[in-house]
Amino acid sequence: YYADEKFYREAKQLTTQSVSQKSLAAYCLNKAKKHYKDYFEGSHDDVHLKKYFYVIQPLLTILWIRDRIDQLSIPG
Repeated sequence: YYADEKFYREAKQLTTQSVSQKSLAAYCLNKAKKHYKDYFEGSHDDVHLKKYFYVIQPLLTILWIRDRIDQLSIPG
């Protein structure tokens, strides 16, 4: 792969200026809750392995954000 350092710097600056880490974390948490409710609550006897990943992936994203973004405060 070719790395364009100027593009990377500018994209990173734009992202830090325009993306709310708290909003992103809230979105991921709500996504995980929705998938959990849809796939695991109620009378779902046969849950496919893929559905577990639908719940785990947004939770791992929150941990990734928390570990890498200083200003983000997520209750642990």
